[in-house]
Amino acid sequence: MNEQEMREEIERLRRELAEVRADRNSLHKIVCSMIPVEEMDMTPEQFETIKNAARPVSEVLRDLLPPTLHHLISDGNGRT
Repeated sequence: MNEQEMREEIERLRRELAEVRADRNSLHKIVCSMIPVEEMDMTPEQFETIKNAARPVSEVLRDLLPPTLHHLISDGNGRT
């Protein structure tokens, strides 16, 4: 896989992750509107998952990709 193909794959993954987050956020809002916060029972693992889900896409991609590819990841502000 050449560098251009890697960039395209990273962009595809970024778009896919953004879609998943949008779906998750919509579902989270629906659930939160139905269940009072006091009644939500959350394990530490669930809390960590939710906390990590709020991270920027560029950070998540950095965790998923090997360090040798980090230079291909933009933070969305034109920086890598």
